[in-house]
Amino acid sequence: MGKESSAQVDRQLPLLHDAEPLKYLNSLGKRLIAFAPNNRPEYAWQFRIVNSAEINAFALPGGYIYVNRGVFEVAEDEAQLAGVMPTNPATS
Repeated sequence: MGKESSAQVDRQLPLLHDAEPLKYLNSLGKRLIAFAPNNRPEYAWQFRIVNSAEINAFALPGGYIYVNRGVFEVAEDEAQLAGVMPTNPATS
């Protein structure tokens, strides 16, 4: 279900494909999911940046995490960015 939903979201939303921010988001995400209560190996754990100035982040079932560019723009530090990242896809 999450894989299908993610493919649909990828077609509908403008995604940012800049390598550096994606590398940073993936690094942060992987550190955070190590502490997630429902971290299961079958989750895809893919992180994407939506190219939107709105402050938003959401997760789809199975570990598909989306963070809007606007979150990066207003976060003053890594802790603030991490605070908005949904890392519990089983309940998202």
